[in-house]
Amino acid sequence: MALLAYALTTLANVKALLGITDTVSDDILENYIDAATEAIENYCKRRFTSTTYTDEVYDGTGTKYLNLKHYPVTAITVREKLISDYGSDSWDDLQDEWFQFQENGRVIYNIGFDEGFSNYRFTYVAGYVVIPDDVRDACEKIAVTWFQAKKKAGGIQSERLGEYSVTFGDFKNQIKDLGLDEILDAYRTPEV
Repeated sequence: MALLAYALTTLANVKALLGITDTVSDDILENYIDAATEAIENYCKRRFTSTTYTDEVYDGTGTKYLNLKHYPVTAITVREKLISDYGSDSWDDLQDEWFQFQENGRVIYNIGFDEGFSNYRFTYVAGYVVIPDDVRDACEKIAVTWFQAKKKAGGIQSERLGEYSVTFGDFKNQIKDLGLDEILDAYRTPEV
């Protein structure tokens, strides 16, 4: 078993919090860390670890602004507009001198994004190279709580040992019960 590539904390951090020095519980703890990572990302509706998003398609807004799905944005490598001849779709690069992006995911194209359906696409890098401390701490708190509580208060609905598997209950309520919603709400992707 190995942690997800985008896990929000490390096995060593969680083991240190629990005072565990052996490797007996490593697989179980990795499952809890992975599940806690997924719960936080689902709650916040975003990925935290720096990731390249390739050819994400967006509707033109009819304004100079467009908001990318993921942030903070650190680089945009491809920005294109759909040019269609009804036989096959082709894409044309947007001019660099008219184009800007902001860390919060807002893209600005000074001559405007033509209104349309799936008529722009971007390849970009977004997320954190170093996970913010409060997000990492939240992941650790969830994983530790689940490990300590096992089936009682941790929200586990089922558990299996051979090829270890676990099913968690309502992660939103668990995050709120642990008082982590106040921390994580600052990172939630706003509803549109």
